[in-house]
Amino acid sequence: MQGTWSGDIRRVWALVWAMVAWCAAMTAAGASAGDASPAWFVAPSGSDAHAGTQAEPFATLERARAAAREHDRSAADAEPATIWLAPGIHVRSGPFVLGSRDSKLVIRGPADRTARIHAGRLIGRDAMRPPPAALLERLPAESRERAVAIELAAVGLADLAPPPDIYIDGGGMPDLYVDDVPLPLARWPNGAAATIEKVIDRGQGVGGPRRGGVFIARDDRVGRWPVAEGVWLEGYWRVPWDPATIRVQAIDPASRRVDLAAAVQGGIGSKYAPKGELGDGKEPWWAVNLPEEIDLPGEWCIHWPAKTLLVLPPAGFSPQSVVRIAAQKEPVVRIEDATMVALQDLVIEGGLGDGVAISGGHKGLVLGCTLRNLGGNGVVAVGGTKHAVRGCDIYALGEGGIVLAGGDRATLTACGHAARNNDIHHVGLRRKTYAPAIKVGGMTKENRRLDAVGCRVADNFLHDLPHAAVLYTGNDHVFERNEVCRVALTSSDVGAFYSSHDWTSHGNVL
Repeated sequence: MQGTWSGDIRRVWALVWAMVAWCAAMTAAGASAGDASPAWFVAPSGSDAHAGTQAEPFATLERARAAAREHDRSAADAEPATIWLAPGIHVRSGPFVLGSRDSKLVIRGPADRTARIHAGRLIGRDAMRPPPAALLERLPAESRERAVAIELAAVGLADLAPPPDIYIDGGGMPDLYVDDVPLPLARWPNGAAATIEKVIDRGQGVGGPRRGGVFIARDDRVGRWPVAEGVWLEGYWRVPWDPATIRVQAIDPASRRVDLAAAVQGGIGSKYAPKGELGDGKEPWWAVNLPEEIDLPGEWCIHWPAKTLLVLPPAGFSPQSVVRIAAQKEPVVRIEDATMVALQDLVIEGGLGDGVAISGGHKGLVLGCTLRNLGGNGVVAVGGTKHAVRGCDIYALGEGGIVLAGGDRATLTACGHAARNNDIHHVGLRRKTYAPAIKVGGMTKENRRLDAVGCRVADNFLHDLPHAAVLYTGNDHVFERNEVCRVALTSSDVGAFYSSHDWTSHGNVL
């Protein structure tokens, strides 16, 4: 892997110019020690022993939060305080939490969004080594020369556990990024799905002892995969809106018989098969996370017995490339029962959970931010009143873009939440259905109902989505002037705007 100094020089000058722009923005905004509105400054190169001024910034958000808490803003006419983030990467090892003591607080970066709150772990080159011989032999011959191995213990992830027998949301697998581009988990086939040749047993999901389904694969490739070391198959096993990834219990190479370790509700085999038949031979599936299937640049997997990550570096990979892994399941930023807290002009990224989680409180605002490379949702606002997500770019997410819920359906008391003027695309990368660009009300992952009354979804561009653009339940919502295109790309039986069978869901305007 050869590189030059040119990439480093460009990075240094980009950071220099970003710092110059930041200083200019601070001056233009009047954010100085003598300004009437209190302000503190945080920079990756700062120190928590500093005074928190522009000249001597703090190093951490927690130190700036502590300083802001010492400033009384309880008076009704008190000015909000501001924590300014300098350009660069502000690394997180856990969620940044704001509560009721942090009301009337703005956390913002330069207008060009060069301040990044990043929850990912940096993987140093010393942790990247040639694969051990036993794993090297399992890789396709054309991938062996360039493949790289990373021991999970070497990057602080020794406790990472294999996925469960069945999952629909990534199963706890981390995400891997090179130069802020997410890399795809190894899969077979690379393009169109494989299909079931014949269903032998649908399996039993409810009403008795649970057992996984059994089917005959069309391709004898299934015989190559060592089941004892962990094989998972992702598929639309029954209907084209209910995918699941299931561990394989057994494979018979001679007959191509595949026994699944867990049952899906309703059993495998198309719901639309002719009467009396177990399937129609069209049920799609893929094998995922196998060393044998790392055959495209960027593909990777985790070999669980050895707790080793294997990756075939993407095109353009060089000594200057930055590699990060996302494993933090907590939100990057959590706002609880606070009033008038705003996040502005920031990039929030690199976690395996949600980007911003707002619960309770009043007038939480996410304004002009980029939320990307997250395993969960971009912004979740549940409870409280008048929270808003405005002017944000939201993409490359494992689940949905924005979730809004609040108000009281029994009394039709509105929460007043809003999602306006956002560009949301390429979400649902891990949970491929029911994780839309915008969800109003509905159900949580834990099957808890989210009531919603009086939300507004307006002026958003929602595109390139696997399932719906907007899912909604509840009452008295307004959906207007939204542009939607390229949706339902990997599923069916869904609409661009999609609701549920609830006859009490009245008063919504589209």
